[in-house]
Amino acid sequence: MTDTFLDQHTTRTLTSDLTIIATSSTELLRIARREVSPPGGRAARNPRTPGSRPPLNLGALSVANEVHDCLAGWARNLKADTNIPMPAHMDDTGLALHLKYHAHRIAQQPWAEDCASEINGWATTILAITTPPPEKKLEDYTPAQRREGMSIAKVDAPTCAELVAEWTNGDHTPTPDQIRTWGKRGHVTRFGPTGRSIYSPREVIDHMRRRKQA
Repeated sequence: MTDTFLDQHTTRTLTSDLTIIATSSTELLRIARREVSPPGGRAARNPRTPGSRPPLNLGALSVANEVHDCLAGWARNLKADTNIPMPAHMDDTGLALHLKYHAHRIAQQPWAEDCASEINGWATTILAITTPPPEKKLEDYTPAQRREGMSIAKVDAPTCAELVAEWTNGDHTPTPDQIRTWGKRGHVTRFGPTGRSIYSPREVIDHMRRRKQA
């Protein structure tokens, strides 16, 4: 019976992590290059302006490079210790699928635990980068959380209008269009890029109180 250095659970976790890397590597590169995901992609972010070349997302690019080095390094170890040849495709997807297919052989190597641990870390990192966070709606926050965040909150115009009405107990009920207009005119600060502006409910309340006093 051949000795193994990984139990069945850890080996299954290794194959799952390699599947994550294989299926997420293309999305990671898109994010690194600030390209838009295709229809159905998990995260259509950082759209390109026609005729321009946006800067690279250096954080995601660094992860992509380190993941490639990690996969290639373990594939070379596997070849050296088992004579399993390197895969025909040396991109991240090809390397990850290669290691996944030979996970049972990896489990028999003295370096198996180090391999599984490193790959698990990168799979977790890639998921954090490529999976957009779930959208949290206003009703998902408790009243206490809303009050606590009042002084630092910066939200889109519709949410800002809701917060202002709630925090003033209905004394001030601006519409989203009014808030956008005040932002354009400089009465309140407009944060973020045009078309995706966010506003401070505290500033809107202060502006409306000043108008009422005047």
